[in-house]
Amino acid sequence: CGNLTSSARCLQPQSVTRIAVAGAGNRHYAAGQAVISCASPCVGYGLEAVCLDVSIHPSGLGDGIIDSVTLTNHGVGYDPDHPPAVSCPSDGSGTAGAGQTFTAMVAGGALLVPRRAAGAALIPR
Repeated sequence: CGNLTSSARCLQPQSVTRIAVAGAGNRHYAAGQAVISCASPCVGYGLEAVCLDVSIHPSGLGDGIIDSVTLTNHGVGYDPDHPPAVSCPSDGSGTAGAGQTFTAMVAGGALLVPRRAAGAALIPR
């Protein structure tokens, strides 16, 4: 993968390729280091990610809803059927962030898709 640490193009088997974010949330999440948990039957280690809450103009503050999660380390040895759990930090207001899900997508290996070149033709001799 080289320098593609935050890219979904890094499809190494048993590594996390991206973290899918779903739901609107209750506006009590905060940007920061994601919390990764891998308890049995999950196996693997090394996944690291950062939760992003994009700032709203003109305040420069986020809205408490996580917009995306950027991978900083894809990790190794994960099972696609039992991915690690991912959560994002709360904003410290006393109300925990809720209503959003963060799903680690684990590569299961190479996917081969046959392709035919456009415009290719066989010309008899």
